[in-house]
This record gives sequence, C-alpha cells and structure tokens, in this order.
Amino acid sequence: MASLTFLTIPLDARENILDLVLFTPYNPYPILSLAEGTRQPPIGEPVYQGLFKGWYWHYAPCHLSYELKESFAAHNLFLILSLVNRQLKDEVEALIQRVEDKPEYNRYTLDILFVNEQSFWPTWTSFPPRPIRKSGAPVVVPQVDVTFRIAGGKKPGRSIFSPGNGAPPPIEFCVYHILERFLRVGPFLEKPDETKADINYNIAALNIDFTALLVEGEELYGIDDVRKWHEQNNSRRRKAAESATEEAPVTKIMQPQWLASSVTSGLRSLAWMSYHTARFGTMLYDRVGNIHITVDGEEKYKLLLDEILEKLSPTDPSHTFGDLVREDRLPYFRKWKKATEERRALLFDKTSHNA
Repeated sequence: MASLTFLTIPLDARENILDLVLFTPYNPYPILSLAEGTRQPPIGEPVYQGLFKGWYWHYAPCHLSYELKESFAAHNLFLILSLVNRQLKDEVEALIQRVEDKPEYNRYTLDILFVNEQSFWPTWTSFPPRPIRKSGAPVVVPQVDVTFRIAGGKKPGRSIFSPGNGAPPPIEFCVYHILERFLRVGPFLEKPDETKADINYNIAALNIDFTALLVEGEELYGIDDVRKWHEQNNSRRRKAAESATEEAPVTKIMQPQWLASSVTSGLRSLAWMSYHTARFGTMLYDRVGNIHITVDGEEKYKLLLDEILEKLSPTDPSHTFGDLVREDRLPYFRKWKKATEERRALLFDKTSHNA
C-alpha cells in the first residue's frame, strides 16, 4: 500500500488545509514579555529618505521596533509552500486567485503595542498572500484593521505627545511612518534599502481601534484625569521614591480614548493639506479610501476622505504646499486635486469605502 503524503491526499482536502494555513490570522502577543524577543532594534538614523517621508525626522526610526526577520519568516507561508515543488506552487497560486475577490480572504490585521508611551512595536497578524501581478500595478487591499494596545505606563524621558521647535508631536511621525511603510513596501521589510521601489499598496478601508493591555498592578487613569496625566507626562523629573513608599504601587495607564484622540488629530491635520502638512497629506488621498477610528470597538471618529477632498479649495498660497515657491502652490494644488480625484475613482469602490 502506497504511503499517504500531503501531495497524495485528495485535492479538496489539500485545498482545505492550504486555506487554513494561508488565511488563518495569528493571535497577537497576549503579554508584553512574549513580544520582547521578537523585536528588531530601532534603526537609529534617518535612512531611506528618498522613499519614506516619515523618516525625515529622527524620532520615528528611533522609536519603532518591527519584528525580527526570523519571527516573521514563518508567517510568509506562501513563499515557503511555493518552494516545495511545482505542483504545490501551482495549487497555492490557483487557490489565491480563486479567493482574490472575496472580502473575508482580503483582511489584513496589524497589532501595535504602544510600549511605556515611548515606542511602537508593530506585528502583522494577518496578511493574505496576493496574486502575482504586473510590476508597478497598484495593489488595492479592501480592508486593513489596526489595533493599538497601550502596554505599560510612562517612563522618564521626553513625552511623545509634546511638540517642540515648530515640529508636531513625535507620535505623529511614528504613526505616519507605520502607515507609509505598508503603503510603499508592504507588510514586511527587514531593513530599509534605498534601491527598493515603491510597490504601490492602497487601502480601501482603514479601521483603527484603541485599547489597553492591562496586567496586575496597573489601572487606567480616570477618563476625566487627562489633566493629571498631562502634568505627569510633561514634568521634567519624576519622583524617584514615588513607588518606593508603597508595598504594591499601582501603575497608571493612559486612557485609550486619549491616544485615539491624538492619532486622529494628526490624521486630520494631514487631511486638511495645510502649508506644513500638504506634502505629507497627499499619501492619505493617494492611497487610502476612508478611515474609521474606534475605542474598544466603539466608533469615535471617521475621516471620509472623498468628502474632505471635495471641500478643499484653498485661495491663499500660504495655506497649502509650503515646500513650493509661493506662485506655484495654488496651481499645483488644483492639478494635484484633479488627478487625485480621478485616481481615487479608479482605485476605490465608493459603495464599499464610503460606508
């Protein structure tokens, strides 16, 4: 009797197994300590500037820790399975082609630990393999679900929420870079490389949720204690003996609502295409359909970008594209807006992303 192997079982059974292997999401790390050993060290210098605008200021690369190559390599099962033999490669590609237009097979999920109010640890937990496409053709991802989980209380050091020297709060650079990195090079990139071309990812619906990862000895600030949280965040010195006088001190954790409000404010400033933000805001309109923001699953904000774009009509050159010479700003804006409206009409199905 011939031995039974994966390649000799019935095709429908093999396809069911491949379906589970390729499209089942991973669980996010349940506690912070399990994620610690999976992190790359932050890249401490602004590199890849020709492609990533978000790297222009040093804070983002110093406070983002992506997964190690060894950690996410096991996730890229499409590549692994395709290298087994020609038969399995063809079957995997055929399965991906069949489910390409089914929404349940096209949901990307990203878990982001916001650690000690200082750094971000992104981890892709679902990233369906995409069909092979012509080089340069845009990839439209129907839905990306992002969850920010607040882990740990504030440590000594500059607050990520405090602006300075005319720059926006550092948190805005970090969030912008996480989004930009996916849109330009996809879920995984071990280390920026200036030779890497923009692979043109687009998101029809971007859903962002905010929650807290509490452990024993931690509790949230009261929802009305935002002033107290700000005072502690912005103080130059923390009391060294603050917790030493208590046997079981309680660590206060910021409210998810406050983080949601901060991130939303940054995204809105990009969307209004002002003097300082227009050059960065083009990415939202070029690549994202709409944005919905929730706190613990409850919707709090939404950015319907088609509606916002329609209302944008600056009449003063000092109100947009400050990186251009004054006389070029309004003509450039009008040209950009027309091209962007046409691009969005081609990329996004309004019946789905305007929901």
